[in-house]
Parts: sequence; structure tokens; C-alpha cells
Amino acid sequence: LLSDFPFSAVGNLSEISENVEISVPTIQRMVLNMGYSGFPEFRKNILLELTQEQGASPLARMSKSKKEQPEEHTYQQTIKNIQATFANLKPETLEKASSLLADETLGLWCIGGRLTGTLATLFARHLKTIRPEVYEFISYEGAFADIYINSGRKTLLFITDIRRYDTSIFELCKAVKEKGTKIILATDSWGSPSKAYADIVIPVYTGSPSGWDSNASMMVVLEEIMDQTTKKIGSKGRKQLKRRESFGKLISEKNQLH
Repeated sequence: LLSDFPFSAVGNLSEISENVEISVPTIQRMVLNMGYSGFPEFRKNILLELTQEQGASPLARMSKSKKEQPEEHTYQQTIKNIQATFANLKPETLEKASSLLADETLGLWCIGGRLTGTLATLFARHLKTIRPEVYEFISYEGAFADIYINSGRKTLLFITDIRRYDTSIFELCKAVKEKGTKIILATDSWGSPSKAYADIVIPVYTGSPSGWDSNASMMVVLEEIMDQTTKKIGSKGRKQLKRRESFGKLISEKNQLH
């Protein structure tokens, strides 16, 4: 249960039994030995704990980390996060995500939250070098409305969103899903509410001894997806990159003439 917490602990009993390969009666006995009246009470307490943890501000987490946690360097936890992320991330999830991203018939928007938006922008700029119709999110009044209006069955949203989750992104996902837009969501292990509308959810571990959630695992996952997407696009990507470089040389030559 702890190896993929909290996902492995909040499903229904039969799903947990199948995932951890332990019989339902064994899980029920374990929960009783932990002092709960049964699995429903156990699950209720886990969900309550998750809700409280999700809404905690960085300030609250900083205070908690000083009082309750042994001192640990951030880089040590970052290494653990990356290892845990890939240990629990199914290869087929990355396969499906990279296949969608390599589909050049889809217009692609890369959007992120207040801090993860920087990662989404970097990802978009990287993808632009190998495939067409990639757009990075620029914040201005009406920006989300513009995305909604131009979204449809030939649109893909790639979203990065970790706690404290972005309400505007959630509302956008809800609206564009009704128009048939495909959504890939990279989020933390608690899970952005936007996952309710995502076709593919990529969970990453973000724990940190500080009050801030770590973005390092997210960055490594994006690099892995970028590598797989590049391989899937293949020669088309190299041709696009070559055209970009040719334009760069043209601009350089014109500047020298002037």
C-alpha cells in the first residue's frame, strides 16, 4: 500500500486487492488490526488526511516540517522522489502520452499552474522544434476563453498542475472536455482535481523537507516524455529542426549584410 500511496489506499477494496496481489480478507484483517472498525472507516480517514494535506499552505508545511520531520537535505528527498515516481509510473502511461504528443494532426497547448507553468512553457518550446501546431500559454485577460473557443476533437492539452491546484485550469478542462478535447495531466501524487477530465494522468512525487513542493520529478518526467516523443516523430522532427536552423542561418547572414 505504501509503495504507491495514496493511490493504492483510496480505491475500492477489490481494486486494492488486485493491485497489491493480496486477498480481500487479508486486507480486512490488516485494517482491523490497525484499530479501524473496517475498511470504510480506514478509507474515510485516509481521504480526510489527504484533503487536509492538499489544502495546506507552504507556510503551514514549513512550520510542520520544522516540528515533526528529521532534518534532511532537499536533494536527498529529490532523489527519492525521482526513484519513487518511475518505480510507480507504468511504462504504458508514458507510451500513450508520447504517442498523443507525436500526433501532428492535433493542435497542442501546453499549460501549467503558477509555478509549474514555467515547466509547461519549456516543454512547449522544446516540442516546437520537432513538430508543428504547438502553443505555449501566455497569461492575459481572456486567454482561457481563447483556448476554449479554438478547442475541439483535434486539440490536445498538456497540463502541469500540482498543489495548490489551479482553479482556472480545472474549469478549462471541464469545458473543453465537452468539446472532445484530449487532455494529458502531469500532477502530484495527491492528484489535481483536473484528473477527472484527463485522458492520461501522470503522477509524480513532489515531497520536500521544506514547505515547497519539489518540481524536480516533474522535470525529469517531461524530459523522458520528450525523448520518447522525439523518437516517435522520427525523420519529420529532424526535417523541422533542420528548417529552423536554416532560418537561423538566414537571419544571421542578413544581419551581417546590414
